[in-house]
Amino acid sequence: MVAVDLGRYILKFSYGDVFSTPGLDIKSRELASVAALTARGTMAHEMPLKVHVQGALNTGATRQEVSEAILHMLPYAGFSRVQSAMALAGEVFSQQ
Repeated sequence: MVAVDLGRYILKFSYGDVFSTPGLDIKSRELASVAALTARGTMAHEMPLKVHVQGALNTGATRQEVSEAILHMLPYAGFSRVQSAMALAGEVFSQQ
């Protein structure tokens, strides 16, 4: 039952507290999430990155805006993480 409670907590915190705070519109939040997950660059972040790439597209971001959010992380995350994130974004783009 701990996993169920933990899952609820994560959803409440991430989507309740973080995504509902004022200041940024939802498209900007999704693009920021794409950038942050690009910087993380682990296999555990592959699915969340795809989810947020799709979320950004669903909230009106263009493929170019998503790509730029990823490419903007190049000096901070390094080439291999950016390259991996671009490949994952490409998978999402190809499904549209």
